Amino acid sequence: SVLNLKRDFSVKGDGVADDTAALQAAIEASANRSKGGGTKILYLPNGIYRLSSNLVVKAAVGSWVYGESRDGVVIRLADGVPTNVTAVLRTHPSDTKASSADFFMRNFRNLTIDVGRNPHADGVRWYGNNSSILKDVRVIGAGKVGINAGFLGQNGPSLVQDALVEGSFETGVRGAWSWGQTLSR
Repeated sequence: SVLNLKRDFSVKGDGVADDTAALQAAIEASANRSKGGGTKILYLPNGIYRLSSNLVVKAAVGSWVYGESRDGVVIRLADGVPTNVTAVLRTHPSDTKASSADFFMRNFRNLTIDVGRNPHADGVRWYGNNSSILKDVRVIGAGKVGINAGFLGQNGPSLVQDALVEGSFETGVRGAWSWGQTLSR
């Protein structure tokens, strides 16, 4: 019940190839409950995974994404992406409408999110309810918000733990109207 990003999705992780489509497909496969595939852990081996667009968690339950090591797994947005790319990772299907608080068990651990040089983009647009965890994550680069847990209402309860934001951001961590988010260490 573990998917390996490089083995199962032929992702290069070399910092040169565009890994966007394969990484998006892997995230969707991890949270494949509605398609009869069950849920699986997505394991990201160390590497630099270059993106040309944002990654979006669309499913109501999951994904479960575990990096091999926080500093060894880098998901990097290419410099100068269009302004409609609002974040490297968004864990809600919409950028603007909360719709409900029924987006459960998002789990992202042990990885680095690199915004690159995109002053309009957030590192992580975090939205998760009931057992959602963003843990051992580092956000680097030059962007708008490192971890934006306030881009939609009805967010939480969730945990953001052992997160580090480094670089040039207008705001490091943003929270807003929520149902009980815990920020720890």
